Amino acid sequence: DIGDGRALISYSLDERARGKGLGKRILGLGIRHLSKHYPQVSDLDASVVSHNFPSIKTFQHLGFAPVPAGDDSGIIHFYCRTDSVDFRE
Repeated sequence: DIGDGRALISYSLDERARGKGLGKRILGLGIRHLSKHYPQVSDLDASVVSHNFPSIKTFQHLGFAPVPAGDDSGIIHFYCRTDSVDFRE
């Protein structure tokens, strides 16, 4: 979803594709594409269920920081600026 200079990032991998580093690559390339084709987007948001440790690690590795939610919903919210994403092929 894109609006007001923000984009909500979401992804899912088939079970057979997990554990191969594809999440980082997919997100990195997707964010690069987003930045190129939607230059008005400067802020990125993401939400991950709290027990999905590989996805949490992927977002953190790319430079996303957790945002305090103030509730116990079992969801971790992340934020990053597009110019702060740390993705190198």
